[in-house]
Amino acid sequence: MPTPQEIQKVFSPFYNAETNIWERFSEKIMVREFQKNEVIKGYQGVEKYLNIVAKGSVGLFVWNGKKTSASTCCMKTVL
Repeated sequence: MPTPQEIQKVFSPFYNAETNIWERFSEKIMVREFQKNEVIKGYQGVEKYLNIVAKGSVGLFVWNGKKTSASTCCMKTVL
């Protein structure tokens, strides 16, 4: 489980908040692990989570009404 300080480190470049905010936010975190190539959310499904990739990479496929656009995101481990 990530600590409030680790969560603050991830979000601080985008949103500056006091540590107590991150403490409350971290209480709501549910760590989920996925296998390589496992689908996190199926086609036309509704996402119920804010997904933060702590390790690895993610591919994002978005339907724009005419075709699927794909994007891959790779990052170093932050948490």
